[in-house]
Amino acid sequence: LQYILGKWDFLDFTLDIQAPLLCPRPETEELVHLVAQDMMAAGNNNNNNNNDIMRILDIGCGTGAIGLGLATLVGPQAHVVAIDVEPLAVETSMKNAITLLGQEEVVNQQRYQAFLCSAQEFHVSSSSSSS
Repeated sequence: LQYILGKWDFLDFTLDIQAPLLCPRPETEELVHLVAQDMMAAGNNNNNNNNDIMRILDIGCGTGAIGLGLATLVGPQAHVVAIDVEPLAVETSMKNAITLLGQEEVVNQQRYQAFLCSAQEFHVSSSSSSS
């Protein structure tokens, strides 16, 4: 049904969906809520300033459901880097990110970035940038 409609509701938003990308399930919504709660609690326990960036790596991002769900629930301090080996996943997740978070947040604030690569090819820079 999701592939026929081309869209599917996840949390409080609607995602574009295309085959062969996996469709998010209700259990995934539960997982995202639990992780978001843990992230916010960890930030509070570490006296994390609301301006401190919380980085999220979404491996096998597909439609971007998990990363975008965390970005919306955790708030503007959540910055997601998403990777996938499927070009359609990178394209779809970026489209969903711009629709959900807005062009400014995605492009200028870099709250959501998607890259075409495998987990083995992905390297995290050790240099830190100030925001």
